[in-house]
Amino acid sequence: MIERKNKTICSHGVPATVSTVKKNNDNHGSRFYGCPYWQEDDCEFFEWIDKEQYEPRANYVIRDLVTADEGLEKEVAKLKKRAEEINEAEKKIKELKMDIRGLKSENKSMKRQLRIVAARERTYAAQV
Repeated sequence: MIERKNKTICSHGVPATVSTVKKNNDNHGSRFYGCPYWQEDDCEFFEWIDKEQYEPRANYVIRDLVTADEGLEKEVAKLKKRAEEINEAEKKIKELKMDIRGLKSENKSMKRQLRIVAARERTYAAQV
């Protein structure tokens, strides 16, 4: 590991990413440095952040906060999906309103034509 200007650099020479342990184990919620390319080339660069500086109680609090954060992330995802559904429904409503306007206009035109035809029929019936 190389330290440059308070940045941890992995063995690829790029800044390491900061991640949080998501697994529900003794390290849950702990932060660590890792290589941003670990999935691409199985880089094994890894270093705990502040692992020794926390009191045991802090680790429990961090775990609880990470768990709460995960729950909030799931809730946000649900809300985003619901917002998309609402947006789609609003688009459909707008389209239907436009269809209704078109049908009303068409209905008005057809009523006008019907009155004209009815008037012609009355005129024709009166002449016969």
